[in-house]
Amino acid sequence: MPSHRQNSATFLRRSPSRSNGEGQSVSSERLGSAKGTAMERRKEREPVKEDHLRILHEGLDLSGKCGKDHAIAAAAKALFAGQMRAGELLGSSPSISDFNNNNLPTVGDLLPPNNTGERILRLPKTKMAQSRGEKVILASQAGHTCPNCAFHHHLQVNRLEDKHPLMAYRDEHNSLAILTKSDFLTVTFGLRKDYPE
Repeated sequence: MPSHRQNSATFLRRSPSRSNGEGQSVSSERLGSAKGTAMERRKEREPVKEDHLRILHEGLDLSGKCGKDHAIAAAAKALFAGQMRAGELLGSSPSISDFNNNNLPTVGDLLPPNNTGERILRLPKTKMAQSRGEKVILASQAGHTCPNCAFHHHLQVNRLEDKHPLMAYRDEHNSLAILTKSDFLTVTFGLRKDYPE
């Protein structure tokens, strides 16, 4: 009967070596551990919860005067309900002249509610469906999480027409600007930090 030490030795193998581009060889074990380390550095995001929407709702000025806050509320509730990525709804530039309706939705892409109160949002482009986009169903909900109520108020307060970017808002000068992903994240994460779990 072989000894325990001999059996364990059969599992020890050297990994094949690879060049690191500088003439030195690096084992694939080290390459794998370097990749693992880089992935470990990226902190996993905490999931957004319904309670976060409540905190956001309470922290925004939704009295009817602040168009940007209504846009933020509509974006947050739609992203949550439709399980969308922020980049599918929000652009990177606040300038209306930079808006591209081949990448981001217009007001006309948000269809009227059906007989059950659901709305369909046509996304011209998504991360997975670059050229054909997707349709997202936004179901009406009770309380502060309803994306359709938020869109209703957002469109009304900001006086948006079908041709306007869906996430446009009226700024303090009554000019149209577009809610950017960075502005949205700054406000939403800022409010979440103010109200610890």
